Amino acid sequence: MQRILVIEDSTEYRDFIAELLRLCGYALLEAEDGESGMRLAEQGAPDLIICDLHLPRGNGFHLLEKIRKNEGDHHVPFLIVSGDSDPMHIHRGLNLGAEAYLVKPVSATEFVGAVRAHLAVGAGAGRRN
Repeated sequence: MQRILVIEDSTEYRDFIAELLRLCGYALLEAEDGESGMRLAEQGAPDLIICDLHLPRGNGFHLLEKIRKNEGDHHVPFLIVSGDSDPMHIHRGLNLGAEAYLVKPVSATEFVGAVRAHLAVGAGAGRRN
């Protein structure tokens, strides 16, 4: 079963994402801040990371940079899902190595489509499943 790490400080949005992904058959790891998200990324061996941009105790940019520098995790697909639609932030996230930057609100169809697409790409790049 593929494992997805969701790093989101909004309990309501995190619960929505988690329920949606569980219904699709994925195992979930959940974090409410950047610090615990990084810890789970290092220990939980996720197949995909979904991360909000603005988080307590760290932000999505810093997490992405750390993950891309971590030899064991640098190939894990990373999706930023944020209410921040600033083009400079979108550009920065993609330049740092995020596979996608989705702006909230995201429809369930678009969200699940992005997750499936990037899990498939990650699996094709030699990711464990």
